[in-house]
Amino acid sequence: MSTRGLARGANCKGLASETGQRKRAFFVLSEYYQTKAAEH
Repeated sequence: MSTRGLARGANCKGLASETGQRKRAFFVLSEYYQTKAAEH
């Protein structure tokens, strides 16, 4: 994995591929946080 983008402070934590395609984990977390926001 290239660390070029990380030098600018971006750390996707495995949520997006090097090409910017969102991984399954992105959608899982997105749904979780949308549910949490709806609860408040």
